[in-house]
Amino acid sequence: MHMSLADMLERHRAFDLPLLKMTLRRLLRALDFLHTEAQVTHLDMTVSNIMISIEDETMLQRCAEAELHDPTPRKVVDDTLTIYTSASLPDPKQGKYGVPVLCDFGQARIGESHKTGPLIQPHESRAPEVIFELPWGPSVDIWSVGCLAWALFEGKHLFQDVRTCSGHWKPYAHVAQIVGLIGAPPFQFIQKSKTPHECFDANGTWIHDNPRIPFTTLEDLEMRLDGSEQKKFLRFIRSMLTWLPNERKTAKELLEDPWLQALINKTYNALKILTASPEFPDIKQQEPSVYQHLSAIRSEHPGKNNTRALLDTFTVKGPQMEHQCLVQQPMFMTIWHYERLYGQPLKVSWIKDILRSLLRALDFLHTEAQVIHTDIKTDNIMKSLEDQSVLNQFAEEENHEPTSRKIVDQNLTIYKSRQIQWPRRTGNWVLCDFGSAVIGKVQEAGTYCQPDAYRAPEVVSKMQWGPKIDIWNLGCLAWELVERKVLFRGIRLDDKTYHPYLHVARMVALLGEPPEQFVARNQHTLECFWEDGM
Repeated sequence: MHMSLADMLERHRAFDLPLLKMTLRRLLRALDFLHTEAQVTHLDMTVSNIMISIEDETMLQRCAEAELHDPTPRKVVDDTLTIYTSASLPDPKQGKYGVPVLCDFGQARIGESHKTGPLIQPHESRAPEVIFELPWGPSVDIWSVGCLAWALFEGKHLFQDVRTCSGHWKPYAHVAQIVGLIGAPPFQFIQKSKTPHECFDANGTWIHDNPRIPFTTLEDLEMRLDGSEQKKFLRFIRSMLTWLPNERKTAKELLEDPWLQALINKTYNALKILTASPEFPDIKQQEPSVYQHLSAIRSEHPGKNNTRALLDTFTVKGPQMEHQCLVQQPMFMTIWHYERLYGQPLKVSWIKDILRSLLRALDFLHTEAQVIHTDIKTDNIMKSLEDQSVLNQFAEEENHEPTSRKIVDQNLTIYKSRQIQWPRRTGNWVLCDFGSAVIGKVQEAGTYCQPDAYRAPEVVSKMQWGPKIDIWNLGCLAWELVERKVLFRGIRLDDKTYHPYLHVARMVALLGEPPEQFVARNQHTLECFWEDGM
């Protein structure tokens, strides 16, 4: 495995909503299997026991090679004991991060119901029936998920681990926190055994003299959401934090919770189904991995709003391979569509707005996310959609008058596209399509990236490259938006094949000869220039 959720929290402090929901869905699917088919209760749902799978197997190879060439420091204590310094795995190439996996079954138990016994579960997420030494079952895992979801999103525990001066856990202090948050236990809970009577009378009134009840509400503690989104999130949390185990939702029921499903605030979402090819099996993971990397970054940078977000991913089986599907917010129209719709140059005010939006997006990507987009062009820049009524109208029209379709065979139906109405309002310009994006400040020379006409000199010359290639790309795009023609033309042969030397010649004609330090960077430039740049 790669890193744990604890490692991710150290990097980013807290998860954003898309990453949180993706993690919870994976976790609840695991629990649904454990509780219903395997009859197993995990009992140790902590951020350290949920790890990210390794999709890029070169990580292990690179780690081994690094150990061979530069061994980690070690201390030889005696003939039987050597202490090694831990070595972290390198980050995956091309952002190929894996998915959350529930690990460490050292505390797990088999069976649907268990009698009271030694205390189980981490202190911060210990269920009430465990604290009071009552019989327990799989629903203790659900209580833990509620506590875990809060910690992942809010960046702190819902219930604090209160201890005595000697370091012992204080169960009554924990119970007081639970009462202060979800109220007194019902009569049925108190009557289950004599243990609760040390804290409550027959009516559920708190009678323990130490500690006092720290009354609060989830609404007071939740700091990141507002409006209907907060209400749905807190309702989701409350469905797991109940005194009576049989009142907690099951993992299967939680997976159907409206808040956890992809539709946010009952809005429509867009699906992007990625191509899959046996010749390039890694391509299907590239874009989801970059989006998941971006989702993991907790940032107030305004440019994050100018990059398209990922809400969820799933796979569908095709005739030959599985296809990754991205769930994202619907967008309105690309710059490419705008230009063809109007048939005339965009207004200068529009172009300035587009460039400001792209620069904000690139500042976020380059400085905080360490991501290089590499594919900035008019059909990858879209206007966000704020008027959801056009989507409702679109769905109603499809219900009443379905679009034309052609049934090729039982596996293939081709649908005619349906246009959406012009919205009353649109939002930001958003940089989309991270299928060619890479993670990391410096990339090794290799195959070409970027659209041909926007390709930076260091890419054309097969040198190492970094975020600045996006800036070159943006300069070419800005010229094209204003002038309505490509800046570097005549870069293809008669058979339409891209030719790098023709491209370099156009650059020299426009910018002059390159400086000596550029020519000296590799052998490819010496095929075009003398060492002094001539």
